[in-house]
Amino acid sequence: MKLWHIFAGAGILLTWLLVSCSGDEGSEPPRSAITGHIQLEGIAAQSDVEVILRTASDSLVAQQTTPATGEFEFTGLTSGTYRLEIASNRESHENRRLENISVNVGQITHVGDLLLRQYTPIDDHLITHTTWTAAESPYRIDRRIKIEPGVILTLLPGAEIQFTAFGELNILGTLTAIGTRTQPIVFTSTALRPAANAWRGIYAASPAVNSRLEYTIVEYAKNAINSDFAGIDLFHSTLRYSDKGIFSESISRQQIVGNRIEANRIGVQTDMVSNIVITDNQFDNATNLFLEHSGARIEHNQFQGEQGIHVRAIREAAVTIIANQFVVNDKAIWCTVDSYPEVHQNNFLQGTYWIYSDFFYGQTTHGIDAYQEERDINATNNWWGTTRLADIRTKIWDEHNNTGQYGDQTFSYVQIEPVLLTANSDAGPR
Repeated sequence: MKLWHIFAGAGILLTWLLVSCSGDEGSEPPRSAITGHIQLEGIAAQSDVEVILRTASDSLVAQQTTPATGEFEFTGLTSGTYRLEIASNRESHENRRLENISVNVGQITHVGDLLLRQYTPIDDHLITHTTWTAAESPYRIDRRIKIEPGVILTLLPGAEIQFTAFGELNILGTLTAIGTRTQPIVFTSTALRPAANAWRGIYAASPAVNSRLEYTIVEYAKNAINSDFAGIDLFHSTLRYSDKGIFSESISRQQIVGNRIEANRIGVQTDMVSNIVITDNQFDNATNLFLEHSGARIEHNQFQGEQGIHVRAIREAAVTIIANQFVVNDKAIWCTVDSYPEVHQNNFLQGTYWIYSDFFYGQTTHGIDAYQEERDINATNNWWGTTRLADIRTKIWDEHNNTGQYGDQTFSYVQIEPVLLTANSDAGPR
């Protein structure tokens, strides 16, 4: 039997009790119960707490709400290992003692005290320079909280910020969140079973300046990082389990370097963005990059998942795709509507199409619209898994055809020669 406390779960520091037990060998697993009495000193008796039972693998078994001075009981349990969480929703950051907790599972009984420590609520906009620490974590945000213009919020290594469904951190000043490899800064949901869109995200808008996240984890948001007329630089961080990892629009610069961006619907989406640098990242999302009306330098990344890079209507904006590695299920690079990226020194290792050049714009309110493309796509000096041009061409879609009812279309050709004779050993994250 082990007794300890850690930060986790639904917006507070939860106390976990791990209890292991087993029945007689060869017998039917006994059915047992976990019962207990809670006494929280200094908290009104009518104040509720949540008692949550999980398996050792963290699956939810059951939960109950009980007064701070009350009893709880979970029945019909088989012998095994369980975790007991006691969660207080009071807006107090003092240590509280849970007294006379008795746990009876199978043949194992524990009676003792557990320690509960509550979250730090953030109720007001930040109007002075502020620092959040690991010691005062987790911080809880229930609504839109602004970092006002000129104000710096500094997060120290190990800090954790938890958000309810309407929670959002709105940067109008500066956010500096620099963790370490062993003590990342965490932005997460309070939900017991979180999923994408569980909270709104981190949102930077003008006049925000110089915001930076390094060694952070941002998860379960709508848009984990949303930049609108104000960029947020991201280094050595993890963005996961959100609808979009990054959504940036109308900004002139942004750096996304050395991150793991995974298990999102879209990894990075941009609109009207120039001078964005995307290098040395690991991507594994349904769609990894979607660049619209944007210029970017995309170098030394690894792309997995369904779609690699979708560029749309970039026109005269410069998009260079250099020394990346593509291991995707569908399209590695998908070009639509006036998009001519420079594609060189990449390794194309898996995918239905390496480059899919699809420029037809479709119907408009005035009839039919078909684009006459201005130039070809330069995709020379890449490794395509083979040097046989006929085999490579089966994975390049750049048809020139007549679609009948839609009229003539002219698509850009993809120029692939010369090709690399072997894989580029320098491709992918360094």
